[in-house]
Amino acid sequence: MAVYRRPVKRVRKVTRPSQRARIQEFWEDRISVAEQYKEQWEADYQVQALEQAYYGFQRPEWWTAAGWFTINLLFSAIRVLSRNVVPKKLDVAVRLQRSYKADPQAVMQFMAQSELRKAFLQYLVDKKELSEEARMVYLNAQWAFGTIKVGYTAEMEANTNAGMPMQDSRGDYRLDSTGQLMVEPDTRVVSEDFFITSVDPECIIVDPFSGPNLDKTGRWVSEKLFKTVKEIKGDSLYTNTANLGPSSLEYAEKLYLDIDKRKIDSRWRRPVQYKEDDDDIVVLYEIYDLERDETLTIARGHDKPLRMPQKVPVGVKKHPYIFLKFFNRKGSFYPVPALFNLMGNQIEYNIRRNLMALHIKRFSRKYVWDEAKIQQTEIEKAEAAIDAVFIRGQAGGLEPVKDAPLGGEHYFDTTTLKGEFDEQSQVGKLRRGVTGAESATEAEIVEQHGREDEVDQHEVIMGMLQKATSKLHSCVEANITSEGAVSVMGPAGLQWFYFGPEDFEPIEGEYLFNIRADEAARATVMVERAQLLQFLDLIAKNPALAVFPAIMRSLTETFPLIANNEQLLQELQQMALLSLQIQASQGAKPGQKGGQKPAPTRPREVAQESRKVVAK
Repeated sequence: MAVYRRPVKRVRKVTRPSQRARIQEFWEDRISVAEQYKEQWEADYQVQALEQAYYGFQRPEWWTAAGWFTINLLFSAIRVLSRNVVPKKLDVAVRLQRSYKADPQAVMQFMAQSELRKAFLQYLVDKKELSEEARMVYLNAQWAFGTIKVGYTAEMEANTNAGMPMQDSRGDYRLDSTGQLMVEPDTRVVSEDFFITSVDPECIIVDPFSGPNLDKTGRWVSEKLFKTVKEIKGDSLYTNTANLGPSSLEYAEKLYLDIDKRKIDSRWRRPVQYKEDDDDIVVLYEIYDLERDETLTIARGHDKPLRMPQKVPVGVKKHPYIFLKFFNRKGSFYPVPALFNLMGNQIEYNIRRNLMALHIKRFSRKYVWDEAKIQQTEIEKAEAAIDAVFIRGQAGGLEPVKDAPLGGEHYFDTTTLKGEFDEQSQVGKLRRGVTGAESATEAEIVEQHGREDEVDQHEVIMGMLQKATSKLHSCVEANITSEGAVSVMGPAGLQWFYFGPEDFEPIEGEYLFNIRADEAARATVMVERAQLLQFLDLIAKNPALAVFPAIMRSLTETFPLIANNEQLLQELQQMALLSLQIQASQGAKPGQKGGQKPAPTRPREVAQESRKVVAK
């Protein structure tokens, strides 16, 4: 029987033109195709409409502006989810995963460097407000996708010591990876900084043939930048700017910049004052060629690249971006927006609610007046906005007109749509803090289902932040030139870590990066103190448990607030060993003071005591 084999297609890399004009034309054609592909995705999934719906602009075009109001279920759902899944404070962890040297001293040195790198990364994460950037990225991922950019910037000047041997902070000569003496470069850094910033999805353009994972299947990625002609000509980073002129802006770009002379859209945008400087805006494309590991910059409509292709900056692996997407599509980088499947219920719910309000306004209270039974002067008394007014007349002279009934299906549909929205968004009454369960069992089930969805989103966000931290470390390792010290408040109190460029040189090994949400954001101080006291009580009664690392790990899993406190675990092991030595010298058994009756230490009793402490 013949064996079927899928034919293997040879993928030929596109030859990069050597002439400057051809490079410009080549990349403009690529970007034009990619922008058309992205525009089609935005139209199919109504990206702009989803963003405006989140901000509360949900009135259908066929409904007149007068009398419309919006009950924004999308906003309340995202607010609840953002509060629960996006961390408010981040803790960075750096651990030595592998050493290429079988040398205990080298391992100890690498571990000491991991503590310093952890302290410096924690300082950068806090200073650059990574958690706040993550909140913005999470918001962008609701109607498109989120993007974080990590990089390094520096201000340079001429180096008067160019060509002389380089020395570290201790006065030792610095050697490169090959053992050669390093010399001072022609320029030196005046000031440097590392940045972590969110990028609007409008500015990201990706290879249309890329799959969900850009690093595996993508060929290139570009960021759209908007600068004035004056800014570009005054920036030494760009060349070929002699005949540079402003670019023509697309409609979506005008919406993004909000600079059109006219009122672009009366439903979505407010009129803005036009500035003449906006005529000088140039659209730049900062391109990262993943196939050749190069970067370049072109301007829309220009004849030459502003930055010729060159190697990606040191410390940047392929590109500086990390993306957040919740629902990938097969064979495409652009995802299914998280709000896309909620819009139907949201719009229909608002239409039903507005119909109900419109019915009440149209059929407000009206009366029939019999002139033969009530005089005109008495009716004027009834028309006055005064409570408890008495009018003189015969019975039946003033009767209310009954309202025309609104179909019961409107009320039924409204309740059904609200329930369907809560089911799809996993944010019902209980998640909003409103009592909606008839029993404790039902409340627990609903709570558990909501937590599962939140945990899934939380893990995706933490994975993105972990990648961002890893890219940040690569930038620091490759570019830092300054010396200094950072303070970190740890389990042992305030600690200072002093560093220099030599402390961030690549090691003969690998570090593992991890970032987690600070538990203080999800638990109170009372809970943390209670767990710590319970755990200490358990160890005090059974100090032998602290001697065995595997048992300690298993026990700390039931106390999540102290599970990752490595220093606390080490000190508990030291205290346990000291306690056992003291008890042995006094002739007592473990867990018992000298001269006292031995405490029960049978396995069953120890297990019961452990469960009792955990249950508290």
